[in-house]
Amino acid sequence: MQDRKPILNKEEIKQLMKKIQVPEVSIGYVSDDKIDTQGIAAEGPDEGIDKKLFQAASLSKAVFAYLVIKLLQDKNVIDPHEFNLDTKLNQIYKFEDFCNEEKFKFKLKDSHHFSELLTARNILSHQSGLPIRQNRFDNSVEFQFKPGDDKHEYTGIGYAYLQRVLEVKTNKSLED
Repeated sequence: MQDRKPILNKEEIKQLMKKIQVPEVSIGYVSDDKIDTQGIAAEGPDEGIDKKLFQAASLSKAVFAYLVIKLLQDKNVIDPHEFNLDTKLNQIYKFEDFCNEEKFKFKLKDSHHFSELLTARNILSHQSGLPIRQNRFDNSVEFQFKPGDDKHEYTGIGYAYLQRVLEVKTNKSLED
């Protein structure tokens, strides 16, 4: 395979980084059938930046959503009469049990009733009302709004819960 090192104008990138106040970036690319990286510092040397860990976009959520749709299309894996995008997930695995398993404190304000409304559809469309993560101070989970409302909230917890529901439903881990 031909080397596919990105064509980068480092000086332009460094100027942009300074302008938007980004101190360091690491750019990934494919080279000789391997993933490679190149680190750039807005100021100072670039050495070692490509070895740092940076938080990036949650691309795994798009891959997981694709996996869910493919699973639902495969009638040999999941019977569409038993599970579909609108199946109430609490019927398969209770959200409270998931919270206990993950050691989250489940705030009950409206959450018990709201957890009964969770579906794959409202989780995948970020309309579940669940937050991105548990509260950092008390490790609690509280719904931000009623699932299925015309509101959106990016959710990591919802995706983790849906993963667990699918694992229970199929008797397989996500890795399998």
